[in-house]
Amino acid sequence: LSWTRNEPAKITVKTNPGKEPRVIDARGRDVPSQIIDRKPDSTTIVFIAADIPSVGYRTYWISSQKPRESAMPSTLIMGNQWLEVSVDPKTGWVSRIYDKRANRELVKSGQYLNQLQIQEDDAPMSAWVIGLHGEPRLIGEPASVRMVESGNVRSVIRSVYGYGRSTFIQDVILYSNRAQVDFRLEADWHHRKQMIKIAFPVDVRADSVTCDIPFASIVRPADGREIVAQKWIDLSSAESPEFGITLLNDSKYGFDVKGDVIRMTALRSPTDPDPKADEGRHEFHYALYPHAGGWREGRSVRKGYEFNTPVIPLLTDQHRGPLPPASSFVQIDNPDLVLAAMKKSEDDQDIVLRVYEASGRTNRGRLSLWQPFTGAVETNLIEWNPLSLKSGVRKLQTLTLDWKPTEIKTLKFSMGKNQ
Repeated sequence: LSWTRNEPAKITVKTNPGKEPRVIDARGRDVPSQIIDRKPDSTTIVFIAADIPSVGYRTYWISSQKPRESAMPSTLIMGNQWLEVSVDPKTGWVSRIYDKRANRELVKSGQYLNQLQIQEDDAPMSAWVIGLHGEPRLIGEPASVRMVESGNVRSVIRSVYGYGRSTFIQDVILYSNRAQVDFRLEADWHHRKQMIKIAFPVDVRADSVTCDIPFASIVRPADGREIVAQKWIDLSSAESPEFGITLLNDSKYGFDVKGDVIRMTALRSPTDPDPKADEGRHEFHYALYPHAGGWREGRSVRKGYEFNTPVIPLLTDQHRGPLPPASSFVQIDNPDLVLAAMKKSEDDQDIVLRVYEASGRTNRGRLSLWQPFTGAVETNLIEWNPLSLKSGVRKLQTLTLDWKPTEIKTLKFSMGKNQ
């Protein structure tokens, strides 16, 4: 992504008996890490990868150390510098999210977040048509609710539910470096003509909701009807000071919002034309991100990209190389501009960048590349009809341009002999 990131990263490494991995940065400092799975000859850890450069990389070293002992707390309360989260032991749902920065509760009084609701869903050609009827019902009490992880990177509270032949495992996750609450749902789904919704009655109310769509966003009414969105949906109030909550997701695109209740369509069970559609195992992730101001001020676009584009750790042996321990290949100085693609040209060896304006406002931005280029042109989306960009070029390594609201620009750079 085209901005500096601070993200949790997962990696599995080989380990010897009586040892566990230790992560070290380029300055020889210990990096916060936590074991999340252990096998006889390998260990999976999650660690905080801090200050990863824009469209770039940062190098870490892994050594070994003696195992660290830690006791699992019996509490169902988690916290970091931004949030405090509580899970109700009777329902397994989130009973409290307190935003320390805004000094406000995010859960509507007397309600719970992350509720599993089931509702009848039957209509002709049901793979394409939603036929909700009747009132939503809550999944019954959980079989268990307990803390399953607690460390210096993250805490996880897990709730397990059974509903007929179907089972659900819900994880509530709080990372030490994230001002959001992450969720994971694993389902073994065997119902027909029913829908699972996940409900969030929040302490924010508005008449409309902003939805992520390709290369832009759109405002839809919060009237309870089923609507579509991609990476995020945001409910922000116009009260003073303005405050909002963004619901992020990695694979679910149906929602309904009415007043202060956000619901995400998690699972369906259509029977027409396939009588067993969607039956079986599912796993997906979503998150609640509270923020001051509206979706623009809260940088919901960036949060959506980060949630859907986790950092990728690559394990290698220690060796010498021509590149430094950390570097960036592309930088953009305006947070409202998003690099959507970086690729080789279809017709030659040039580099193509596709950058769009995400806030719906006129914007100017400067692009900087990792090395000088010999020429730059703007093309259409299929890389035809080049238009020279000499006026915006500075020192053959940066390019400054103006974007119209939600404009997509395709930029082609010739790298010369350094191609």
